[in-house]
Amino acid sequence: MCPRHWYMVPPSLRTQVWRTYRPGQEVSKTPTQEYIDAARTAINYVAQLEDKPALPETADIIKTLEKMIAKSKGDSNA
Repeated sequence: MCPRHWYMVPPSLRTQVWRTYRPGQEVSKTPTQEYIDAARTAINYVAQLEDKPALPETADIIKTLEKMIAKSKGDSNA
């Protein structure tokens, strides 16, 4: 998340995201289920505040986030 959105997430939930994060998981693409759940909860919290759709429970959060990043960089293949 960008800093603006990250600080919209309650401190207790930010702590949960960091507690479940493992260095290198974004490179190896092997986050734990606990991290995926915490990240999804944080993303959905901000989405609700901004009246945007939540990530569905069955969404592959890594692929979804990669697509969002590619779009923000102007990748037309995303």
